[in-house]
This record gives sequence, C-alpha cells and structure tokens, in this order.
Amino acid sequence: MGKSTNIVMENCTPAYRFERVSQANISDLVYLMKSVHGQSKPKEYYERKFSTKQFGADYIGFFAYAESHEPAAYYGVYPYQLEINGDHFLGAQSGDTITHPNHQRKGLFLQLAKLTYDLAREEGIHVIFGFPNGQSAPGFFKKLNWLETGDFTSYSFEFKNSNIYNITHKYSLTKWLYKIHFNAVYPFVRSKVFQNPERRPDVATVTHNSSYVNYKRYEKSYLIKVNGIRFWIKFDDGIRIGAMEEINEHTLATLRKLARIFGVKKVSIVVGPNSVFKAFLEKNCNAKSAVIKIGYLELQIDSKRDYCFTYADLDTF
Repeated sequence: MGKSTNIVMENCTPAYRFERVSQANISDLVYLMKSVHGQSKPKEYYERKFSTKQFGADYIGFFAYAESHEPAAYYGVYPYQLEINGDHFLGAQSGDTITHPNHQRKGLFLQLAKLTYDLAREEGIHVIFGFPNGQSAPGFFKKLNWLETGDFTSYSFEFKNSNIYNITHKYSLTKWLYKIHFNAVYPFVRSKVFQNPERRPDVATVTHNSSYVNYKRYEKSYLIKVNGIRFWIKFDDGIRIGAMEEINEHTLATLRKLARIFGVKKVSIVVGPNSVFKAFLEKNCNAKSAVIKIGYLELQIDSKRDYCFTYADLDTF
C-alpha cells in the first residue's frame, strides 16, 4: 500500500480533512454506507475489494472528515490491468462514491475525485472508467468531464421452466433449499477462466485472467460451461450473463438448457454498445432495456483509446 496522505482544505465551509483510504480506516466506509443506506457489506468485503496490489496499485481513494472527526464522504477507484493489441496498462474502475447526509452539497465529491485522480496519475494509472447510475451520472459527465460512450443493454430471454430460484428466495427461511440444488448441479458445469470475449485489435479491454477472477470473488458470480460455451454469470432476477465466450445459432438452445439446469425462468445477457455480440442480440431478442451508463476519463494527456467493457467488469458483479 502507498504512503498515507492527509490534506486539510481550509477553503471548505466548514474545514474538512482529507485522508487516503487505507486498511486502518476502511471501517469508516462501512460507517458511511450504514449512514446513507441503512446497511453495509461487512468490513471484510471492502478489505477484499481493496486488495488490488497484484494489478499494480491499491488503496486509491480518499475520505473527507469533518471537524468533529466524523467521516463525511468517500470516493475511490479500483485498479485493474487492461490490454490493447497485446500491450498491458493500468486502469481503474470508479466505485463506492458516497456522502453522509449531514455533509451533502459541500462540494466534497469533486474535491475527493480530483485528489483521487491526482493520486491515480502518480501511481501510473492511465484511465478511470465506470458505470454511473442516474443519480451520479451528471457529476461524472458534466463536472469531471468523463466521456460517455453509451449504455449497457440487457437482452432477456424467458423460458417455461420451473422457477425454483424465485420460489425458494421468496422467504429467507427457504433460501437454503436452493443452495442444496445449486451445490448439486454446479460441479458439473463449473468452468475455467476464459479470455475477455470483447478482445479485438485497437480496442482496450479489462484483462480476464485467473488473478482477476479470483480477485472478483468478493462478489458471488460463477464461471460455467454449457454446451461447450463458457459463461460468467450472477443470479439477479434469474441469471444475468456478464460475459460469454461466443454466440451462435445454437445460443437460444444453450440459454434454455442453462435456465433449466439452475431452475430459473429468465436469462439476461448484458452487453455494451460496441460489443461483438450486439448485432446478434438486436436481431434475435425484442425484450431489451438500458441498464446503466458507461464512461471513462483518460488521465494521461497522450492517451486516446477505444474501450469495450463487459458487464462482468462492474465492481458489483
């Protein structure tokens, strides 16, 4: 982890102290999450999420503290390896932007972002990318000058299967029944890591390798193989596919089998606007909806690249 950084901004009203995120203050992020959302992931979740040193940098972000020492806001990014034409470089995903209700409308988001981006440059990070929701998007695209590249789109397929997943997840006391079913079928379809399916000449993508997949295990997502095709999936109102190895004329039959194996009625494939799978899905699926925006900010003056992200790249996938 890099050196600790403390900065006092006297031009704020009232004055705030800014401190780099570290293993010692991660619990303050839990505090902010509970203050804003009423609940939070445990501290161990964030410790795992910040463990990105293997990719080239870690703990890239800042807290703002009020004069009372109360955590007021946080903004940070998560570094990953990206690649283009066989060359690797360091990028970082924007994540976990949050401000305590008592400290909103004080300009903390912009100050934290600028401090974070300056630190990111020092750490050799070339690009910040992210997927802002409707509430945070104006701050990134209008105030931080991110380039908006479009939306992730979800293409949904529904099948006439028994909906074991939804039935067992209606009540907390019955979720264990689905866990038994999942544990029975998963070993037969479990898959090894596969390369980012969006890799192609002159387009930058996140490097999907064993280190990246192991890192992402702080969230519950799974690599599986059905009918010879590998998928990266997560359970969310059925099955949501964040990345898939290929798509062909047998895809619909494969999705139907996937739904039957895991006892769900709906399977959704989520892709970006320049995905290699976009044209096929537009032609073969009418049930589509925009999910979340995509954008990025180049930190190095001489950098100008095209990017393609998978939905599996989201820090919450």
